[in-house]
Amino acid sequence: MSSYTLSNCILTNLDAGKKYITDLLMVFTQEWNPSKVASDKSDRIMNLYEDAGQKNEYVAYWISLMAHEPSNFETINVDTSNASSDEEIFLKVCSQTKSQQKLIVHSHESWQNYNYEEDKVMFYDKKPIRVFDRDEAIHELKPSTTGSITAYSSVIATNQSTITDIKNNSDGK
Repeated sequence: MSSYTLSNCILTNLDAGKKYITDLLMVFTQEWNPSKVASDKSDRIMNLYEDAGQKNEYVAYWISLMAHEPSNFETINVDTSNASSDEEIFLKVCSQTKSQQKLIVHSHESWQNYNYEEDKVMFYDKKPIRVFDRDEAIHELKPSTTGSITAYSSVIATNQSTITDIKNNSDGK
């Protein structure tokens, strides 16, 4: 299971289109999705989410679905009380998630207090944090449909592909 840190800038900028509600936020509420959204133990992130939910009915509904048991929120044991900005709250939490540090933001340009040191990577507390904008996150969260197919003496069409002009050479000629 993976945990993503979802910046509140995603929630406060949902006016850009339905796909960000259905293909980004609602993915975390689906049963098949093993990923969770990271939060902090003092609920500063949840408070920011609830503030956004006061202004947007879709965000409020998303929070409600996320809170249903089993919750799709993952509490990260990190102290955010000394964070100087909203951005730092999310970076503190993201830096303490286990095995992967992935942050989802509205846009790369919207983060102003912290700079990228590599392409789509920020360092916070000496830890690399991969940053996805909302469109990159949609792609990241899509379920993998690739699989392994082993076939001998066969022709296989996958992913709505078409096969034409087949010649049967099964006799070895």
